[in-house]
Amino acid sequence: MTIVLAVAACGGHYHGSAIGPDRGLGCYVVQVEPQDTAVEAFPDTIALISSRFENRPDFYGTRVTLSQGGRHPSLALLWRPLRRDSLHILGRSDSLRLDFRGRFNDHGFEGTVESLAGIIGAERRSRSQVHALRADCLGF
Repeated sequence: MTIVLAVAACGGHYHGSAIGPDRGLGCYVVQVEPQDTAVEAFPDTIALISSRFENRPDFYGTRVTLSQGGRHPSLALLWRPLRRDSLHILGRSDSLRLDFRGRFNDHGFEGTVESLAGIIGAERRSRSQVHALRADCLGF
């Protein structure tokens, strides 16, 4: 049943000219380079979904696999399209902030994620490149 729900949630169609969330709806396999402890929270698989994020109505929700959610259970990830070809993904938890900005391409999206990890006075910043490829929505 979980797989059926995930397929329904990720089943958006790609529309290259769309301004709304339809442009990015779907599932992606993600590579982050260089990988370090601060950005390891950025999921290696992510589903961009069309449900509005409750506390930020200008953003939409995401889904990650159970293994990803178990590694960082308090990390809330949300996304929004920017213009016709760009997107913004935010991640927030008590001790980590992720800020991804990138562009859609024919195969998925790519861009840069910046992270701020730690507590006030002991923060660590890092920046990594992200490459995401469209994938089937199984396992969510």
